[in-house]
This record gives sequence, structure tokens and C-alpha cells, in this order.
Amino acid sequence: MSVSIVLCSYNDSHFLPKALASCLEQQVEKEIIIVDDHSTVPIIGDVLKIIQDNGIKVIRHETNQGLGSARNTGIAAAKYPWVIPLDADDWFYPNALRTLLDASADTDIVCGNCTDNGVWVPGISTGLSKEKFIQDNPMICSSLFRKSVCEGVGGYMTHPTPSYEDWNFWAKAYAKGYRFKYVNFTVYNHTSRPDGMLRLLHPQRDFYRKLAVEGVFK
Repeated sequence: MSVSIVLCSYNDSHFLPKALASCLEQQVEKEIIIVDDHSTVPIIGDVLKIIQDNGIKVIRHETNQGLGSARNTGIAAAKYPWVIPLDADDWFYPNALRTLLDASADTDIVCGNCTDNGVWVPGISTGLSKEKFIQDNPMICSSLFRKSVCEGVGGYMTHPTPSYEDWNFWAKAYAKGYRFKYVNFTVYNHTSRPDGMLRLLHPQRDFYRKLAVEGVFK
């Protein structure tokens, strides 16, 4: 089986060498799609060389549209039936994609665990529910899903300001009856930064939580 990795970047190409190395070392058939969301800082030379040497596809937005739109652009361009997103400052652990793909029979979405700045964070290993999704996002960002899931839920939410687009995406998938599977494997490392989007959203978490699940569950 094959997978399309959608790697979104905005003014943070200095993180991409590690992210791309972790993608390239995955022992599966894959394509890597970088979506540059109209960065105002040029992509660094080391990254340009990696792109050229490995035939990596780059799509650049002509205006800054936000993470949700960048993900949608990359997924629309994906040629494989399975997709996984990765942010520019995150990176996969070895054998992550093989482990997820091996578990993908008879399901639509496969999730695992992650680390946050090296600290282990367990994924959701017990049953999902409407109530869980309303209160919090029980899913990790870099989970494997069928491209048809994105099409079925209408893609990631787009909003003029940062938002919980991952939370909204997984909630819509659950509400529409897509099948989730958990594997006890650490998939990737999430890099928490002082200027990271989640930290910026936290002071207004209740507002953005309501936005993420508004209209999802009838």
C-alpha cells in the first residue's frame, strides 16, 4: 500500500530538513507534498536541495490561507488512497507509516501515540463518543486516513484566524460514521513552541472549541 504525506509550511522551512528526513526514511511507497502557504521567508537552500534530489512536489499558495486550506490543497493533489498530514516542525518515528498501513485493513482512519517535545502522549485507545469530541479532541494530528474521508467530510475547516481544524476534521469523520482504529505505536513527535498555534488559541479555548464542533453533531 502507498501513502501521500502532506507537509504544510509557513515561514518555518528551517524545520523541514528533519521533517523531510523522517519522511524519506519511511520504508513504504510514498509521495511527499509540501504546501507552502505563501511564506514571506524564502525556503532555505538545504531544503531546496532535498526537494530537488528526491523529486518532492511543492505547491505554493499565492496568498496566505491558513493551515486548513493548505491541508486541503495537499490532499486534493495526493495521488495515493491513503493520506497523512505532518506539520513542518514535526517528524515521524522510524517505521511509523508501515505500522499504520499494516493496521489499515477494514478501517478508514488509523491513529497511534505521539510525543510532545519528547514527552510521550498516548492516543485514544478506548471507545470514541460524541461527548468526547464535544469536550476535547481525542485524536493526534498525524493520523492515517483514506483520501475519501477528506472528500466525505468536506475537507478541513477554513477560518480567517487560527482554529482547531484537526478537532473539527476528526469530529466530522466520527459524526459521519467513518471507522477509527488505534494502534499502540508512537507515530511522530509534535514540537510545542511558544509561538505555536495551540498555545495562541488556548486563552480563547472555549470559543474555538465551540467553533470546532458547531453543527457537527445534530
